[in-house]
Amino acid sequence: MKKVIAILTLFAGLLSAAGFWALRTQAANQQRCLNTMRQVDSAGIQYCLEQRLSPTNALSLATLSPYLKREARCPSGQFDYAPFTVFNGPVCPNGHPYEPGVPRPRRATYAEHDLLGAVYRQFGFTNLLDGVAKPNRLSQ
Repeated sequence: MKKVIAILTLFAGLLSAAGFWALRTQAANQQRCLNTMRQVDSAGIQYCLEQRLSPTNALSLATLSPYLKREARCPSGQFDYAPFTVFNGPVCPNGHPYEPGVPRPRRATYAEHDLLGAVYRQFGFTNLLDGVAKPNRLSQ
């Protein structure tokens, strides 16, 4: 009877350890995916600014590869991120959320360091800009 209890206790311990390991791996993969989506999104914004493309243009990873340090892929699966627009941001093929709770199309600010805001200003999407517009230096 003591052997059965010892075996069941060992089995329960191993099962618990495996469960914790799986949860930890899942959380780490989700965080890596989120970081990759941020890099892909930043590359897309930079590409739109440099090429003078509208935020509604679809961007693929092949197009953005010169702007990325490494291959952009969710660690939870074998699929690349689908083409996306700067308006909506990248979408994970495995369902990891990017900026959960942020309505689409995404909003930006007038701040000079806000690259998304710069793309919106360049193409007249001022309805998606929050904050106060700074006066144009040329009109002073």
